[in-house]
Amino acid sequence: MQIFYSNNLTPAPKVSLVLLDWSCRESFHVLDYLEKQTLPRHQFEILWLEYYDRKATAIETRFRTGDATPPVDRWVALEIPRDTYFHKHLMYNAGIVMSRGEIVVICDSDAIAKETFVESILNEFECEPGIVLHIDQFRNERRDLYPFNYPSVETIVGEGCINNAGGTTAGLLDRDDPLHARNYGACMAARRADLIAIGGADEHIDYLGHICGPYDMTFRLINFGRKEVWHPSEFLYHAWHPGAGGEKNYLGPHDGKNMSTTALSARSSGRIEPLCENPAIGRLRSAGAPTDPAALQEELIDSDRLKGWSETEVKKLKKRPLSPVNSSGAVSATLAKMVARQLWIKLTRVPRQVKTPSMALKKAVNAARFVRNSFRHNVYIAEQSQRIFNDLASQGTTEVSLYGTGDVAELLLKLSKESPVTIRSIYDDYSEREFAGLRVRPVRDSAKDSGKIIVAAIVGIEEKIERLQRHGVALERIVNLQ
Repeated sequence: MQIFYSNNLTPAPKVSLVLLDWSCRESFHVLDYLEKQTLPRHQFEILWLEYYDRKATAIETRFRTGDATPPVDRWVALEIPRDTYFHKHLMYNAGIVMSRGEIVVICDSDAIAKETFVESILNEFECEPGIVLHIDQFRNERRDLYPFNYPSVETIVGEGCINNAGGTTAGLLDRDDPLHARNYGACMAARRADLIAIGGADEHIDYLGHICGPYDMTFRLINFGRKEVWHPSEFLYHAWHPGAGGEKNYLGPHDGKNMSTTALSARSSGRIEPLCENPAIGRLRSAGAPTDPAALQEELIDSDRLKGWSETEVKKLKKRPLSPVNSSGAVSATLAKMVARQLWIKLTRVPRQVKTPSMALKKAVNAARFVRNSFRHNVYIAEQSQRIFNDLASQGTTEVSLYGTGDVAELLLKLSKESPVTIRSIYDDYSEREFAGLRVRPVRDSAKDSGKIIVAAIVGIEEKIERLQRHGVALERIVNLQ
């Protein structure tokens, strides 16, 4: 590890911004926007963490030509060997260990931020201390904005913006699938003490490469009792650049929509601690342990763990099969039917104007990619359903109910036939019919039941949970597949 610069502010700042690089950043414009914040500069610090050994010329130039205020307060290269895949979670932990602020912000290091960005974060925690805060991001796909040419915020949210929904992000308005519609990786903020209490970021190999994010800690912080909050009016802004989607990077296990299944498993199971805790975080978490900064930095990087992240070792990893279950053909048929229905909805909802052969080819490629990702996501739902049945069985549960009819309910019914947990009743908003031989009861009757109710859906989950609660179903009785 090499520390290029360290500015130990006195007194300690209120907020620590952790910005990451793995020798990939071409533009360092985020530092220009952080120079213009409304929050006084002494109240927040900026940590720039490089995974490998690059000493970015752009940051050096800022030190040489800037004013008395340094562009960053701590500039560190972890000096990980070049033949090792990047692991952002190790960098998150380095940021937590080295930060001095009460609030740690893990933020996209190539974004545009308004002048109120840091102050808005601090205000949220002053109003409601027990939270984990996320800030969503507007994204523009215009190629003429690359190389980065300092477009205005109005330009980013204008032509080419893929998620502007009348001045807010489409993700914040999404009620069907906010888990995937919002950018959980853009910006997360939490109290440093809380991050240490849950064991920091999980350094499990599943998070190696592109499939990772601070949401791993978000989900475990929620299990720890913190409240997930999305800022309603403060955003980040992102202009297109090559490789923004993680192309040609190592991809760990995900749900078909690039969200880590390992993180989702923690979300559903209630797990708080990481699968692989960083040694330095572990020392901070130990009561009465010495917290000398130099000693912590010595423990930060586990050399044995690094060996498993090398390109040579990663190539030996067996890729997980796309089939989640060693079950009957009926389950596979249901998965195929789910994909077909999802593709049909996509093709019929979105107008398709194919004017040239190249456009036709692009549409075909996009359709193939959609089928692949949808199948992977449905596979995850099947795997998650099996895990839930197994967990319920281990708790002594023998019967559950479903809320919802459709493909997911059909999948659950078929999987339950190979599980000790049976489906005894089905609830839905409409009860004038049967489903798979079971009478569908109105959802208002669900409060009369005393057992667990699985929400048989992959979209509109939050609304269904709220509806069950309005009818008197306690939250601890509700089981969510995601």
